[in-house]
Amino acid sequence: MKVFDLFSGCGGFRLACEKVGFNIVAFCEIDKHAVKLYKNFFTTKDEVYYNNATKIITGELPEFDLLTAGFPCQAFSIAGKRQGFNDTRGTLFFDIIRILKDRKPRYFLLENVKGLFSHDNGNTFKIIIESLAKLGNYTIEWSMLNTKYFGLPQNRERVFIVGYPRKFGVGKIFPLKTGNANPFPTCNERGQGISTAVSTKMDRTESTYIVEAGTLRTYRDSKGFMAIKDKISPCISARAREDGAGQTIIAMPVLTPEKLKKRQNGRRFKENNEPMFTITAQDRHGIMANIGENGEYDCKIRRLTPLECFRLQGFPDEIVQTAYGIGIPDTQLYKMAGNSVSVPVVYEIVKKIKNLNKENNL
Repeated sequence: MKVFDLFSGCGGFRLACEKVGFNIVAFCEIDKHAVKLYKNFFTTKDEVYYNNATKIITGELPEFDLLTAGFPCQAFSIAGKRQGFNDTRGTLFFDIIRILKDRKPRYFLLENVKGLFSHDNGNTFKIIIESLAKLGNYTIEWSMLNTKYFGLPQNRERVFIVGYPRKFGVGKIFPLKTGNANPFPTCNERGQGISTAVSTKMDRTESTYIVEAGTLRTYRDSKGFMAIKDKISPCISARAREDGAGQTIIAMPVLTPEKLKKRQNGRRFKENNEPMFTITAQDRHGIMANIGENGEYDCKIRRLTPLECFRLQGFPDEIVQTAYGIGIPDTQLYKMAGNSVSVPVVYEIVKKIKNLNKENNL
């Protein structure tokens, strides 16, 4: 099956599609750092590249069967100003409609933040579904899926919308079977709340393990902190909120370790049984390293590395190694990880699309 990877980022959709045997024939991405990594990590020699979705001439697109698009979410995200279609990034959705209308691929798969459901009291999502329905030839399904049910320890809720030929019937994609392992083995070195961390240029330790440490978040008024209560990482974001509210922060060591409960300069140690934190593009996270000779916690706090961020999104380690080899800075890697899709979630969806295609002898 041939795929057009629209708003490709650094290749999350592509990884899942290639894993089930699909071929990418074209991709589009405007971020120069993401494009640089994409072109160096994947074999794109015979593919058509577009740097601006608004300037795509649909008649010049190569033939494709599946359109994938994690269309820009900032216009709908609760972390942003939520201007929706009043934001130019929000109007990029209509370039998806333009391409689908003119080229009529057999399938499409779209992804966005869960705020898409609630934006403008649901009117935004209504317009999106109505616009897709007016194309006339698709059964349209949607579901909000959480990364934590697909083999990754991250609490990331995202809306997925899929379209396939009406003649195939209804209810062919959702619900999905969850609890499957990530398709890339290097990201599966996890168990019982422990995630392996390896040495990178930001992690000077030879061998460090992420324990069930937690993170703190500021209240909406940015005063004081509250502990995250679940047992997995909150959602990785691509950027911090402008006022800093609701963002994860680094857990700083206290001045007197024997008084763990006492706030000292606004800081306290993480409890050993507090939950794992989330990675953001502008990383504000820290972990408690278990590097003592007898397995005791020495309460040293460090940032998550870009490698750990990409692992929490289900990417193979090699993509970060490639990024460092071509000189992409950590700030851009954090941004890419936060903007990406969780690969195992997309993998389960495209597997269903592949099976649906096969069932209909196509």
